[in-house]
Amino acid sequence: MIDMDFTISQVADILGLERAPKARSKNSFYVKCPICDKDGYHLNINIAKGTWRCVKCDEHGGTLALYTRFGLGVEKYTKEAGRKALREINKRLGTTDNVRQTTRKKETPIDDTSHLTDSQLDTIYSSLIDIPKLSLRKEHKEKLLSRGLTEEDIQANEYRTLPELFSLPKKKPAALEKFMDMDFDVLYAEQPELKTMLKRNIYAGIYIGTYLYNHLNIPLDNVPGFFKVSDFWCFRYTPGILIPVRNQYGEIVNFQVRTDSGRLRYITNSSSGFNSGTVGQCRIHFPMNNPELGPNTVIRLTEGALKADVAAAFNNNPNIAYIAILGVSATSMLDKVLKEIKSSGVKTIVNALDMDKVTNPHVAKASKTLRKIIKDNGYEYSCLYWGKQAVCDVLSKQLDIMSSHNMYVTLTSPNLFYAVEKNTQMLYKHGYDCPEWSAPEIKGIDDFLLTQRQNKNNSSI
Repeated sequence: MIDMDFTISQVADILGLERAPKARSKNSFYVKCPICDKDGYHLNINIAKGTWRCVKCDEHGGTLALYTRFGLGVEKYTKEAGRKALREINKRLGTTDNVRQTTRKKETPIDDTSHLTDSQLDTIYSSLIDIPKLSLRKEHKEKLLSRGLTEEDIQANEYRTLPELFSLPKKKPAALEKFMDMDFDVLYAEQPELKTMLKRNIYAGIYIGTYLYNHLNIPLDNVPGFFKVSDFWCFRYTPGILIPVRNQYGEIVNFQVRTDSGRLRYITNSSSGFNSGTVGQCRIHFPMNNPELGPNTVIRLTEGALKADVAAAFNNNPNIAYIAILGVSATSMLDKVLKEIKSSGVKTIVNALDMDKVTNPHVAKASKTLRKIIKDNGYEYSCLYWGKQAVCDVLSKQLDIMSSHNMYVTLTSPNLFYAVEKNTQMLYKHGYDCPEWSAPEIKGIDDFLLTQRQNKNNSSI
């Protein structure tokens, strides 16, 4: 391996990558991606592993690749480019410019992954959703009903509310009383990552942690979402709708939160970067309403646990089932799951990601990765499209932009959706962003099925 006398954090700094304003964790931090970010911070820098990945466009690599990509403008990393990057970085940092081979032992990164079984996680998370103060609030139930779920669906899926203003009991548990006497200035000095949470959310998280650990005697080591504040267990509390993420056996293996406010609409439960915290893996979600998988089952794969729940609730076909990744690039667990369900006899997986897979170049790229994973596991692959009229409107907008700039235009061959996707790639290559031609009415599979139901349209896809 190439010996480096610098860290990936230093490389990010000399490149001038803008860091997210929130305090970084011990292991990683986020910066604006030079490729796709205009507003948010989607490129993660992992200090412990010396790697980077953009969760939006999926560009990724190691320490030297960060510099070759954004310092040298080299799209594909090569050894030659890596050596040039090494020389330039050393020169800019004033460190040695020797390029040498070494077998130096790598520093061992902090192990913040969970080693618990799914059954153990299910026991703990089921106890969490049984906490009385987390019962589903009226405003959240109304939101779920408006998406087409029934009272029975909502009850079966066990959604809960993490209230914006968590009401602590008048008679507080002894552990919570003891914590509330602590000096937050001291806590912030010892654990600066706590500054990323509102104080009231820390109190709510401590209540949940003490309820499970002190009241129910449930150990919380290696449980994603939990971490320690001083000697107290705390839940990484974010107000919103708590959505259980389940495996194929119906066990709760993680959560997503549909946030009430903020930049991110959905957050996957995790406490990585906090004291004694554990990373929340992006598991593959199986809705409770799914039929049993068998040789005749066609699986539709979408994005987001709640979206899959809604789509499955609308489904009356015993040969169609839904599963969900938790984000368009969150496919790390997909290969394992596809291997596990192979024994059920399922032969076909359908790409049912949102329709921005043809209007957003980053989602289109993630869609191609999805196709490769599915086909590599021996499944038949197909892609599901809907909203034809809205896509026609998108094509019209694209043609107006492209014809006025003498760009090569793809019309409707071999089909409308393919044409829009190819034009999207061409426009993005020339510096045009998707909002200039996107159509907000092109939504997810759940929205489309809800519209079908509201219109009493019996046609199916």
